[in-house]
Amino acid sequence: MKKIYKWLRKSYNNIISSIAFYPALISTGFLLLSILMLELDFSETGKQIKTQLSWISLRDASTARAILGTVAGGIMSLTVFSFISPDLIKEINWETSEVIINAPVEQVKDSPEYDASKQLSTEYESILKNYYGRFIAHK
Repeated sequence: MKKIYKWLRKSYNNIISSIAFYPALISTGFLLLSILMLELDFSETGKQIKTQLSWISLRDASTARAILGTVAGGIMSLTVFSFISPDLIKEINWETSEVIINAPVEQVKDSPEYDASKQLSTEYESILKNYYGRFIAHK
């Protein structure tokens, strides 16, 4: 029984300390919200709400795409910002989508290479934590 508890505890700690935990949790929440909204939309209650509150319905697909794009972009930004410790961030320029960090140019230049086509792994996260030293420390 102790082995199972130890394994569950280790798995739990690995999951919650993963770089993708919060973005995955938020994505799952949005998925559940979408399913709930679809159920409501096709129910009798949903039809009554839409007839009484006509402004609540989307008129065209482009509006739905814009909303979905905004939510997806927000989740992707959350994934990127979960990579950088808040202690390292010096300034954020929202207009140009630039993040300025407190790190010498040499440190960033010589940092481990990032390949956007590859999925993030705990091994790569560990390499970054060891390289930068002040990366996210989950407690």
